[in-house]
Amino acid sequence: MLYKINGSSSEAIELNQFKDKDSNYIGVFTTKKLEKVFQKFSIRKSIIDEFKVSKQGKFESHEGFDLIFLNVINKNDVTIFKNRILIYLDKGKMLLFCDDEKILGIITEYITESDEEITLEKTLYYILKQLTLYDSDILGDIEERISSLEDELLEGGSEDYIKEIIVIRRKIMILKSYYEQFYTVLDGLQENENNLLSKNILRYFKIFSNRIDRLSQKTLNLREYITQVREAYQAQVDISLNKIMKIFTVITAIFLPLSLIAAWYGMNLKMPEFNWVYGYPFVIILSLVVVGVSIIYFKKQKWF
Repeated sequence: MLYKINGSSSEAIELNQFKDKDSNYIGVFTTKKLEKVFQKFSIRKSIIDEFKVSKQGKFESHEGFDLIFLNVINKNDVTIFKNRILIYLDKGKMLLFCDDEKILGIITEYITESDEEITLEKTLYYILKQLTLYDSDILGDIEERISSLEDELLEGGSEDYIKEIIVIRRKIMILKSYYEQFYTVLDGLQENENNLLSKNILRYFKIFSNRIDRLSQKTLNLREYITQVREAYQAQVDISLNKIMKIFTVITAIFLPLSLIAAWYGMNLKMPEFNWVYGYPFVIILSLVVVGVSIIYFKKQKWF
């Protein structure tokens, strides 16, 4: 839908009703209408191909207009990039294309029900702000899960946590990439090569830039945190393996002398002990003594 902006009010019009080029317009469309809208406003179609091919968020400043490509994550599962947004901005209009009905609904509600003056610049700021509105809560939930995971490890949990650690780390890396795209967009907006933004509105984008800084720094801190937890988990696994290896070493050390005795008396030679009436009990007692001495020694060495 296309909205004709007049101060704090807006009028919804059909695309084919667009005639007054002196007014400001905000368009909210799905990506299915890209070609139709671009044709109506005589925007070159190569932008559509670029939008379909490009997978990264970016900002492009062209002669007379700016382009913004953004990836949108699924707030319920940040490992999934839910949708992409294309924003076309020039002196008289801003056109937004997205297939996320929730985002389209939020922007439409802002345009049609806002009590404050509606401008292209403020609407653009509102869109960017909405894309990161609840991200502090998402990062807080991730931090809580890492903290509880750390507590479980300290309590000696025996579960295999490596899969969960990998999932959490993947979420953090996706969020890091998500915020990096905003830096690219904000740099382009603040340069304002086409003078599409007033100096007054630029301070709003500076505020938003500070918000992205905080979110990005929080993400980096969480990445460091999960790395430390992973290292602690790996250390715990190594300690468990060392304990197992120590047990096998003790068993081997105990039975090695017994193997020597068995090999010694298993030789096909005539030995005096074979004719000794107490030879067999002697070997039994000798074996028990070796086992007992070995156990006492390892016990004193605190090997078990």
